[in-house]
Amino acid sequence: MFVINYLFGFVLVFVIFSVIALGITLTPYQGVIALIGISFFCCVLMVLLGRTFAALVMYIVYLGGLVVVFSYCVSVEKDKGDVGVSGFKYVVVFLITSLVCLWGGLGGLLVYSD
Repeated sequence: MFVINYLFGFVLVFVIFSVIALGITLTPYQGVIALIGISFFCCVLMVLLGRTFAALVMYIVYLGGLVVVFSYCVSVEKDKGDVGVSGFKYVVVFLITSLVCLWGGLGGLLVYSD
């Protein structure tokens, strides 16, 4: 149970990181990738909580339908120039989020009853 607790916290860090990355993206291409990441990590959270069928349905419907539409819209849009974004701010946000989760101890995220 100890490993599942840390795995749950680790996946939560990636969900938070993906949401923050979605919020600070400058181009639609990065936004679509962040949405795919959020969907995937939410499905992993549902699997960890024991909702495998709901996770499978969400993954198939969301990534099978909506991401196709998103990627089509992004491919139709033509940018005149690329916006340069450094990956340093993503690393800083990820490290701060990880430190906050580790500092909090990650204890008690999942409560198991016997």
